[in-house]
Amino acid sequence: MKIKVKLFNNKLIINYFAVLSFVSILLSFVSVVIDIPNNLKLPACLLLLFFLISLFLVMWIHANLLNEIRLKINNSTVIVKTGDIFKEDDFKVIAFNEYFDTHVDNKIISEKTLNGIYIKDYVKNVSELDTSIINDNHLKEKVLETNSDRPNGKKPNTNWEQFFNTMITS
Repeated sequence: MKIKVKLFNNKLIINYFAVLSFVSILLSFVSVVIDIPNNLKLPACLLLLFFLISLFLVMWIHANLLNEIRLKINNSTVIVKTGDIFKEDDFKVIAFNEYFDTHVDNKIISEKTLNGIYIKDYVKNVSELDTSIINDNHLKEKVLETNSDRPNGKKPNTNWEQFFNTMITS
């Protein structure tokens, strides 16, 4: 088991005390009704202590075994999962920079980013990806300005043929 949550994590302790308060209320009601003989008070106390420590350890182990968590942020539910995002079903949105660079060189695009992993491991032909980017009519409409002084990477401008040529040479 990989330790993702430390033993004395603040969130874990807060959750434990929430459960502990519920258990304490139940034990308070039970202790009003049940009278424990004097010779069994120490074993009952040790049993309760064992139960409370076990409860904390179970909560800690559960927190470390989680592979997914749902967070409610405003009116949206965000699901955070462990694993390979590219093996998930449905659409994926992967951010590119404003130049749609596709050269993974750890300068312009790091091989450790989603963009770099996608291009390096899942794109069979980078030239075809570049061609599909250049042929996207929605992107053509979004070109606002040129940056021919850019030292590395693609240098898009309103002349899409020149843009395509810079993609092939970068």
